Amino acid sequence: MQAGKLRHRVSLQQPVQAQAADGGVTNSWLTVISVPASIEPLNGRELWNAQQVQPDVTHRVTLRYHPNVSPRWRFLFGYRTFNVLTVLNTDERNRELICMCMEAV
Repeated sequence: MQAGKLRHRVSLQQPVQAQAADGGVTNSWLTVISVPASIEPLNGRELWNAQQVQPDVTHRVTLRYHPNVSPRWRFLFGYRTFNVLTVLNTDERNRELICMCMEAV
């Protein structure tokens, strides 16, 4: 992985549930860590191929390996939110993750 390609700073967030005062459950997001990443919109053939497996994929986010990232997490990049749909550990070497994401509108 080339460090120069990781030019975006994203916050990794995981969902958390908290007990509300009225006894209900409140869903929110907890920022776990802020890391450098590469955010690439998919286009043309890449988008078509990705949508065959996961119809809502719009972006590929690449980052250094983090053991807990899962499809329930999301990335924040400025005012933009990317929901993680798939997490791929490149060559199972625990060096980088490629996350197929859908940008939330």
